[in-house]
Order: sequence, then C-alpha cells, then structure tokens
Amino acid sequence: MFALRRRLLALAGCLVLAATVPLSAAPAQAAVPDVWAFAYSDNPAPAPGTVLNTNYQWGTFRTSCPGSWATVTQVTTGKYQVKLPCSASTNGIVHVTAVNDNARYCEVENWYDSGTTKLVTVLCFKGPSPDPSAFTVTYTRSSGAPGGVGAHAYVYSNPAGGLLASYNSAGAANTITHTGTGKWEVKFSALSTGAYDGDLQATAVHPNDLPRRCKIDNWFYSGPDYRVPVSCTDPNGTLVDTWWTLSYHYKRSVFGAVSPPTRLAYQSNLVAAPPGSSYNSVGAPNSFVAAPPGRYTMKFNAVGVSRTHLQVTALGGPPGFYCQLEKVWANIGSTISAPVICYNNGGVPTDNLLFSTYTSEV
Repeated sequence: MFALRRRLLALAGCLVLAATVPLSAAPAQAAVPDVWAFAYSDNPAPAPGTVLNTNYQWGTFRTSCPGSWATVTQVTTGKYQVKLPCSASTNGIVHVTAVNDNARYCEVENWYDSGTTKLVTVLCFKGPSPDPSAFTVTYTRSSGAPGGVGAHAYVYSNPAGGLLASYNSAGAANTITHTGTGKWEVKFSALSTGAYDGDLQATAVHPNDLPRRCKIDNWFYSGPDYRVPVSCTDPNGTLVDTWWTLSYHYKRSVFGAVSPPTRLAYQSNLVAAPPGSSYNSVGAPNSFVAAPPGRYTMKFNAVGVSRTHLQVTALGGPPGFYCQLEKVWANIGSTISAPVICYNNGGVPTDNLLFSTYTSEV
C-alpha cells in the first residue's frame, strides 16, 4: 500500500492542485436538464432491437413516453446503435464507458435524431480493432436559467477546438483552446468555487470509426473559472486530433439533474484527495480500495437504490492510458461497489488516477 501511495502521489504530482488563492464566491447554480437518459448494454452481441437491461436504464423518456424502454442493435462487430425513445433534442452530449474484464475501450461515432428518438452509435475496441464489449452510455441536454444547488457544464469539441455543443449553468461562455496535436484546454467560466469541487468525465468521438481514447490530463482553477486540459490518442498512445466530449458536475448527477436524483456520488482515487472531489448526496463517506497494479474498487456508501448508472474516466498519466469498469457494479446493502481497471497503451493493468461518478434514477 505504501508503494501504491508513492505511485499515486507521483502521478498526482503532475496535477496542478494548488493553482490560486481560494475564492469566497458561492458556486454557480445549475438548471435541470431538458432531456437525459442513461443505460447499460450488458450483452456484447445483442439481437437487433434488444431492450437494454431495465435495471440499469432510465431517463426523461420514462415520463414523456410511459412504458417505453431504450434498445440496442449490434451493427457490426464492436459497433452498436442505442435508441433512446422520446429523447430527440439538440445541443446535447454523450458519455460512454466500457464494461469488460479485459482491456477494452469505447467511444462514440455520432448521435442524432430520428423522429422523436435519439440514436447513439457506440464503438468498442481491443487495441486497434473493433471488438465486442458491454458498456454504459448517458445522454444529456441542458438549457435555460439556473436553479437548484450545485453546477453543471459540458462541451462537445471538434478536432480544432470548435464548440459543437455547450452548456454552462452559470450562464457564462465555455471556451476551448487547441494547445497542440491531440491536446486542448477547456475553460468552464464562472463555475470555480475556489477549490477542487466536483467531478469530470471525458469521451472520445470519431465519426469515421477510427479508434480513439481521451482522458483528462489535469484540473485547476484560475480566478472564477475551472480549466481542464484534455488529451486524445490513437491506440498506440500517439497524440491525435479528434472529436470529444467533456462534462463537469458539482453536487449533481453526471447528466446534470438533482432532486431527483437524490442518490448520487462521485470520487477520484487520488490519495489525500481534495475534500470537494468526493461527494455523497446523503453525507455518507465514499472510499476506494486499491489492488495493484491498476485495479480499484470504488465504493459509494448508502446511495444504492433503484436503477443506477456509472461512468469513469482516466485522470493524468502518460498519453493514451485509460480506465474502464471491470464488470457491472454491485449494490451491497445500499453500498455501490464498482470495480475499475486502468491500463497502459499495451493493455496491461497499470496504476493511474481516475474520476468515477455514480447516480440512481431517484
């Protein structure tokens, strides 16, 4: 454990965790999302139109289209189309996470509307090759004036750093700077609390089905803003320009809603993590257990209820390192236990930092 602590602290040394003098301003408040949905595809080879596991899916479509469920179709090996009923909308984003006990990663090809349905195409890979995998997927779209507690923001970027979709619960402008091949810096304006409060998630996107991985390199605050460096690579760990999504949430679910859900939590695996980077909506302590190399069990206490969802993203480490869920999370006496594995570019389990976020439907 002491050796692991040293490794994690060495990784953490690459992170800027003391950027400015803390601010006294209260955090910005967030709007309830207009449309959101989450789902878990547990079958790597589903038949066309398979209803996704109903124990792990929910969204606004359950109100707007009572009785409807999200479905999935395997298009080709490692390529899936998820249908989210009654979720058609613009200016939203998607996140995906591979769920597999072998080295896999998933990205998004595209998402678009067909009538009232939101179609999301997910791509999963082993190394450079498409490969079947289970995965989690979430879609969200927010707009309008802020309200409630916490904060929420997201961007969808093209390779040059152009904004394709953007939301900021403070009503301020998000910006993206392309800092080099495969590197960008996002500014979430007017959301900083003067501390490391909240969680971040990133997902690679490629409309031509090229294998890509994206992660969060760092996180720091500057004046009233959060700044988030993001990097993306090919399967060999070579930095490459691509499309990607990034979201931030503070005391809210990964899709931006709260009350409901009233049961949500997030945490990193950073040793001596800043207090605000670990949050539990019922006030119970989160925790994690490390099993080197590269394995972590993320525990979210007292929030396990009803239908649930998880996303994870690598934080820091060399280019191309990535993290995924090893298998579906377990609810043990209302404690969510989520096994996560992080890998190097060769698909070997390797210690790395990560962000993990959990939410229920209620």
